[in-house]
Amino acid sequence: MPWRGTWPGVAECREFGWFARFVPGKGWVSCDPKEPDATEDLNRLHTEASWDRKRKRFVLRQDQH
Repeated sequence: MPWRGTWPGVAECREFGWFARFVPGKGWVSCDPKEPDATEDLNRLHTEASWDRKRKRFVLRQDQH
């Protein structure tokens, strides 16, 4: 895949509204994208979405609906 300026999955996390921030003693916790230190939640992406070869993007897993 050609480089588009962001890591794979970042666009989908933004689209799905999946963000997290690191909290000492707790690890990564889901949060609002406007919270300080929020970043795209790629861990959630890999557990709740799948790579669609034809569409060349992550899509929500069917069992998540």
